[in-house]
Amino acid sequence: MHLIIHLGPPKTGSTSIQRALWRGGDTLQAAGCHHFRGRKPSEWALHFLYSPHKTALPPVLRRHFDTVEEARAWSEGCWDLLKQEVAEKKPDVTIVSSEHFANMAEPEAFIDRICDGFDEVTLIAYARDPVSLYVSEVDELIRGGRRFRDLPQVHGFHYNAVTNIRRFEPIVGAGNLVIRNFDRGALKDGDLVADFFHVMSERTGRQITPPELPDEAVNDSLSGAATAWLLTINETTDMQSAKTEMYRALIADRDRAIAALRKSQELGRLPRLELTDPVLEAVLRWQADDTVSWLNAGYLDQPLTRVDEPAEMPVAAEQKKRLRNWLMSYVTPQAMRAIGRAIIDVGPIPAKGG
Repeated sequence: MHLIIHLGPPKTGSTSIQRALWRGGDTLQAAGCHHFRGRKPSEWALHFLYSPHKTALPPVLRRHFDTVEEARAWSEGCWDLLKQEVAEKKPDVTIVSSEHFANMAEPEAFIDRICDGFDEVTLIAYARDPVSLYVSEVDELIRGGRRFRDLPQVHGFHYNAVTNIRRFEPIVGAGNLVIRNFDRGALKDGDLVADFFHVMSERTGRQITPPELPDEAVNDSLSGAATAWLLTINETTDMQSAKTEMYRALIADRDRAIAALRKSQELGRLPRLELTDPVLEAVLRWQADDTVSWLNAGYLDQPLTRVDEPAEMPVAAEQKKRLRNWLMSYVTPQAMRAIGRAIIDVGPIPAKGG
């Protein structure tokens, strides 16, 4: 039996891949494949027991559980369910997927446990350009309620989402690790889902066809102006220390606001976040160079961009200023009018987090 582990990591289209796996049940079954779904929130079902979160729940799980102990018991139940489903179905290929697998705190223990009973294992991951990844991470953290002081500073951004994949190479062997360039130009047919199913087909020796999916946005980001406006709201809303009930109430209010911002066609025509500061861009690429060199040499058909060491390495105060100026450049009078029109009907955003 062959185990396919989709490692993610975050911000590399995992939602699209998982949507295809969920909707492709009949296609997968016909090819002798079983996609383990687990119990919601499925992203954390197998990951949580081996994650860095030992004493506090991450934000997503705070929506579902009150204590770490509750989440651990739920995750153990998901592991039991995986073992049960494989024993009953006896599939030739079993597929598990989570964008969080790449960020395991205990990758060896995880691989040892999940590979038990399988003859072969293939790990599939996608590598995103470090500049694009940084921008996407900043965008997501702001949408999650982080304040400016809590955002990753450029000089301290270590490309961990991709670097962490490197830890799996000595555990499973380079021949069992597949890393693909997330850039559309490097993907089969320019499509992430087609690329993932193509890799699975090649590795298993069987034709695994992706399902037909409706043309809809998945995990779509906001305009740069909407993201920058949310950052100003975050400065008066203490999301991180809010107690469980208040946290869930805050999340519900933010979800309504973000839905309104996404729905606005006027905001949708405004630019998305894109790093325009050449100094910060050069620093990001240089800091990721060791991992990028490893990826280019051993895994990627289409290499990621490398740079020489920057002549200018900004100190912390300077990079914060540059980061702030870049984000706030999206807050134009036109953008603020559009945000006001989009948000006015969702009600007040709380000014205090508890």
